[in-house]
Amino acid sequence: MESILEIETDLLPPEKIPTAPFEFPKAWSKSTISETDYFFRLPRECVAELENLNLELQKNALPALITRPDMYDLENCRGFMRQIKDVLDNGVGFAVIDKLPIDSASEEVATTMHWLLGSLLGRPVAQNYKDGK
Repeated sequence: MESILEIETDLLPPEKIPTAPFEFPKAWSKSTISETDYFFRLPRECVAELENLNLELQKNALPALITRPDMYDLENCRGFMRQIKDVLDNGVGFAVIDKLPIDSASEEVATTMHWLLGSLLGRPVAQNYKDGK
């Protein structure tokens, strides 16, 4: 049996193996990336929308999987998540968002907030569906 290393190096002939560094945003290294490339704080207006969403969901809870962003007032969050999507698609390829306002939210509401924000990035797909969660 061939070693994994031999199998991997046989995929490209030597003349086609890149020798120069890659130069595009997702090919970052520790020396070429900074926190401003991937770390984002929620804008105040988006936090306010999520706090209002928390109150609304406490009164009228729906399972996360059946909620859609257009069911709620999330215009500022929509703009913020467009910025995040741009970083994912055209920037460094990942983003860290500093703290959702979930201190007063139930686990179910926090899950729905996360689901809705993720829905603003693209079509969500439930993982490990169990008991409506």
